[in-house]
Amino acid sequence: IVGLPKEVSVDRRLPAGTRVTVRMPSRPGEPAAVVPPREPREKLGLHWGFSVRLAKDLPSVWSECPFGGGYDLSLGTSDKGDSDWLQGEGFRLPAFKHLLIVFGGVEGLEPVVEAHPELAAHGIETSALFDLYLNLCPGQGSRTIRTEEALLVGLAALQPHTRRAGAS
Repeated sequence: IVGLPKEVSVDRRLPAGTRVTVRMPSRPGEPAAVVPPREPREKLGLHWGFSVRLAKDLPSVWSECPFGGGYDLSLGTSDKGDSDWLQGEGFRLPAFKHLLIVFGGVEGLEPVVEAHPELAAHGIETSALFDLYLNLCPGQGSRTIRTEEALLVGLAALQPHTRRAGAS
């Protein structure tokens, strides 16, 4: 199902429930072509979602990075992060190819760092783990916000900056 009133056939046989990216046919009745998920971004310059993965702990986020050379830019989010970045026109993200954005749970990222034996033993400040440590929801009006709310608000706030930095 591709968000249309009827199903669309594809150019190959796939197991039921397989998630795919398709290029819609140019003529009615032709099957849609299954394409790599990066095609809309690389060929058309379209935003096509985010990659999400599970890591066993915070250091593994970096050590198990799927990109050769790692992340160009890492951004931690916290209500204790810099709130001034939204003020004025001066804020600019550096150019990047692979941006990592880390959202904490209801208590933030700080408890994750404090609970990791190695990070805690070395007294690592949470903000020191990231290139940028930002409060994406300043003036949120409550002590905490849920992660799913922070994702929507934070990604919306960052979107014009990621576009300007050349990421899509």
